[in-house]
Formats: sequence, structure tokens, C-alpha cells
Amino acid sequence: MAAVPHYPEFDCESTAKAARWTKYIKRLKNYFVARNIEDDKRQKAILLTFVGEATNDIIDEIPQERVTPEKNKTHFDKLVSAVHNHFNPENDTEYNRFVFRKIKQNRPGIEEFYRKLKEPASMCRFSDMDSEVKSQLITGCLSEKVRQKGLIYSDMSLHDLINYARTTETIASHLQTMRLEDNNTATATTAPINKVADEQRRPSNYPRQYRCRNCNGKYPHERGPTSCPAFHTQCTYCGRWGHFTSACFRRLNDGNRQREKIRPPRTQTNRRSVNHIENDQRNPHSSDSDTEYVFHTAGAQNLPPPIEMDTPANRSSSLFWGLPNQIKGQLDEQSETLYKINSTVQKL
Repeated sequence: MAAVPHYPEFDCESTAKAARWTKYIKRLKNYFVARNIEDDKRQKAILLTFVGEATNDIIDEIPQERVTPEKNKTHFDKLVSAVHNHFNPENDTEYNRFVFRKIKQNRPGIEEFYRKLKEPASMCRFSDMDSEVKSQLITGCLSEKVRQKGLIYSDMSLHDLINYARTTETIASHLQTMRLEDNNTATATTAPINKVADEQRRPSNYPRQYRCRNCNGKYPHERGPTSCPAFHTQCTYCGRWGHFTSACFRRLNDGNRQREKIRPPRTQTNRRSVNHIENDQRNPHSSDSDTEYVFHTAGAQNLPPPIEMDTPANRSSSLFWGLPNQIKGQLDEQSETLYKINSTVQKL
């Protein structure tokens, strides 16, 4: 007599028992096909053997009339249906539909979201389960392209919509990989421009490190661009995929513009103060105006004063106002010379 092969028992303690029971029976039917087991009573006996003691206790509690097949049904199918109804009673249908309607996609991956919808949908007793799953997929998915496609082409089947979502995700992933490679290659190429200044700022034995522009982490990543922590992350600021909010260029640019708006206006400096000379106690003839020009009027022999010339020599003479008489005498001689020059200029 051949030994009974090992087959996993059914876990009747976890949640979503009805959905998991359906999957369990589906795998068991594949086992029947592989073993060429077609007899109805043998199939029922194998089912009772494989499901385990806890599930057998539940089957024993089901009334006999619910497991007795009608004329057109088999013992195996009737038992499977009775256990499914026990795990998913009819009075829970509305609640199961309520839970199903609240399912949303939390992260990229249309396959994972589809599986997340399919199991609860099997407990809602929908007359057209594919149509209901499609509606919830359009409502709860993250991709605007998939949502737009489903709304425009309302007659598109669930299978076609999922294939379109797969294609969209694959193309987006490829574009993101190419964009990361291009950006990081450009960064690595332009980095040596500041090589001389960089070497002056830090010791030569200090290891050179680059930062990833999408996650602010070390670059290059050990497993390539797709291993970037931000690769499957959506920015909460700009809504784009592939970078953290802390590394969002749009957020940083908007912040800079905001700081420019609130920056206090620059005060206009008095450019005329360049020519200002501080008052000195030794110079009683200094002016009180905000701008002072230094003039020296050369005078001798009671002649009318000549024109005033603002020259470096005149400024130098006025700067020495109040010096000892010996130096002032030398300056007077220079003043007479300047007077002669001024007189000549007047005649011309």
C-alpha cells in the first residue's frame, strides 16, 4: 500500500479564512489531476485527511443536510461549499463589501494591489467579480495614467487594464534608471572641476564621497541605481516618483524664492561720503555738510582771489593746516607758485 504523501494542513485560525480556503481547494484540485484521482469519494477522503484536525472539528459541527449532495453535485463539491459558507456567512457580505471598498494602493506595484483586491472580493458574493475589482482598482490605484485609462475606456476588461498598468510601471522604472545614470554620470564628470580647491580644503588621504541627488545617501549604491531607497518612493511635495521630499529640487527652489521675498530691502548708502573728511579739532575751518571738498585759495599782495582749483596739491596743502610755521612757510611758497599758474589760466 502506497504511503499518503505530505500535504500542508489548512490554517483555520488566521483571518480571511474564506479566501484562503478557496486557494487551498484550488491547489488540492491540481494535486488530484497530478495523481489522476477522479473518484468523488476518494477526493472527499483525501480532503478530510489533508485539512487537519482543527478543520475536521469544524466540519463535524456542520449539519449533515448541508454536506449531503444533491443529485447533480458531488460529495467533494458539496463539502467544499459548506465549509466556505461556514467561513463566510451571508450576513457578513455587506461588511465584507464595506471593507473591500476601503482598500487603497499604498505603494507602487499593480500586481500586489491586484492580489490585495482579489482575495477580499471573493468574500463579497459579487455577481461580476472582475467588474467590481476593476472599479476598485481604478478608484484606489496610485497611477494617474491607469486611472485615466480606465475612465476613458470604460469597456476595457480587467485583464487589459492590468496589462496596461504593468507596461506603464515597467516604462517608468526604465526611465527612472536611465535618468539616475545620466544625472550621476554628469555629477561624477563635473566633480573634478573643483579638484584643486577641494584638495586644499581637506587632507589628500580623506576619501572622496558623492551624495545621491534622490535620497541624499552615499553614491554609487551597492546594488546599482535601482537599489536607491527613493527609487520606489513618491515625493509628497511635487508628486513625482524616485526621490525623497527632503531631496526635492522643486521644494528647495520654492524655498529660495520665498526667502528672497521676505529678505529686507538693502539700504541705499550715501556714495558721496567717499569724499568725506572727518572733522579734526586742529582744523577750525572744516565744514558741517555731509560731503566736504577741500579747496585752497592762493593769495598774495592783496590781489583779488584767483579761481579755486580742486587739485591733489591743494588737498595736500589743506590737510596740513595747523602745522608749525616753518612748514607753513614752505607751503606759502608753493601757494605763490600756484597763484601764478592760476593767473595764467585766467588770462587764457
